[in-house]
Amino acid sequence: MAPPSPSECWSCQSTRVVLPFCEACGKIQEYPAAYGPFETLSEPVVLVINADGLRQKYLTLSKQIHPDKFVNSNPREALYAARWARAINQSYPALKTVLPRAEAILEHFGKEDLLKKRNVPYELAEDYFEYQEQVADGASAEVWQPFLKKLGLHRAGIATKQALLERLGSWDEESLKELAAWITFQRYLDSLENDIKRKQTEKTT
Repeated sequence: MAPPSPSECWSCQSTRVVLPFCEACGKIQEYPAAYGPFETLSEPVVLVINADGLRQKYLTLSKQIHPDKFVNSNPREALYAARWARAINQSYPALKTVLPRAEAILEHFGKEDLLKKRNVPYELAEDYFEYQEQVADGASAEVWQPFLKKLGLHRAGIATKQALLERLGSWDEESLKELAAWITFQRYLDSLENDIKRKQTEKTT
């Protein structure tokens, strides 16, 4: 649920405020401090978002709020427009893809610290360092293939977990912990694969 809009317009004191504008006088309103990406782009706090709908909201708001439209307005309106424009431009990439969106969900509920409490799988990290040692001792880039297959199995498990998280329409403490664990493991697999690709490239050049 989005935080409430201001109770009245700063300019005409009308209560017909539907952010980012006052419906009565058309003046742009202050960007609420309590807003985040989901509120800014009027999206539900879920893992699955319609990409086309999100992009359309972003483009429409960006056009309405573009600071160039307020260059001849009073300083207050120009300031509000700049704040909205900045928030809109930060919100779109935060919601556009699934991992940043998942992190935005944690931030929405003030649970970013859950990401710091998640440790990577010890066995997987141990295997990775073992293969690293083999490469350092002169093994070919092909030595990574069994480990990459293992990562593929973990990817399948991650995809299954993602499908379960995508079905959630609301969040509680336990589901947010599961989301944080999913983010951490996904990021870890990404970092391993990127590092292996770099090492393979170095080995063959």
